[in-house]
Amino acid sequence: MSSAASALQDFIDDNELDCESWDTMKNTMHVCYQAIIGGMQAVENSIISDLDTLEGSIGDESLDEDVLEARIKMLEAECQQYENCIAQWNTISSGFPNAGFSCAAKGVVGKYNEMIASTESEIAELKEKIIFLHEVEDTTVNLDNIETTNSTLGRKVGEPINGWLQLYDGSSVENDGRIVAIPDEAVANKWAMKENLEQINPYALKEIEGENDVIIGEYGELIDKEGRYWVAVGPKVMNENHKADESCTASEMLYGTKMDVVVCDSKGNEYYIPCIVGDCKNHTYPNGIYQTGYSFPNGEEYASDNVDDSIVEFCGKGPIVGLSDYSIEKIIVYDLE
Repeated sequence: MSSAASALQDFIDDNELDCESWDTMKNTMHVCYQAIIGGMQAVENSIISDLDTLEGSIGDESLDEDVLEARIKMLEAECQQYENCIAQWNTISSGFPNAGFSCAAKGVVGKYNEMIASTESEIAELKEKIIFLHEVEDTTVNLDNIETTNSTLGRKVGEPINGWLQLYDGSSVENDGRIVAIPDEAVANKWAMKENLEQINPYALKEIEGENDVIIGEYGELIDKEGRYWVAVGPKVMNENHKADESCTASEMLYGTKMDVVVCDSKGNEYYIPCIVGDCKNHTYPNGIYQTGYSFPNGEEYASDNVDDSIVEFCGKGPIVGLSDYSIEKIIVYDLE
């Protein structure tokens, strides 16, 4: 604004434009300019004061949706005021023939446009936070639904292991499901592993498109919209008749199928873990259930870093410390109809 004021003053002081009509125009411009600048400054001071008050009330605490919405509303009002100021500047500069003033006015308008862009960027960030809050809320509700939607289903047992893996005292689906037995030679307490991924198998992702979601939890775990854990399992978990000379296929894995992994502790207490199929454990040849390092078909590929005996791989990054305190008993698969 100072550059515009300087340009206007130079125009007013120009002795070459020295006649009654020019003097009248100069005086009119000066009065209009002072009035507009005063109004614009008042608007800016009001905006800054309101934002300072809001910021002071928020502090460093986590924002809830109401606070975010209030801030968005205030920022949108700020953008509108900036746009009003731009319109006023454009009106002034178009009415005065002084080149210096017009150039300075364009500079002021440019600054206002920069402030609008910055404010709109902050509004977009706040709206993303609201979307995130909704996702977290939906996930929490769906996790609770596994426990509360039907009294015959399993209820939560204790606090989540490592902060993320919740055990239940019963199944997560009403029907009986299909029982997958664990081979006798499997090491039952080495049942769990993690894939350290941030997304499920691309074939699985395509299969669930529009029907389900992949949500990254607080500890890096991957869960669906019901709160089930996305996991990888071997081909014979999904198809007991899978042959040794056959490759694993997406159609066979039936990605998005619900299941319960049933484990027990050292005292024989049984627990259920609600899961959903999001990837295939291909290196489980020839048994098709626990990891051997050899891949289907025919054990053609050997991966030495995949010889861990695991039966269930959690797709995400949630820590698995302490899961060896539990032994797997069976997997219950609720086949898609």
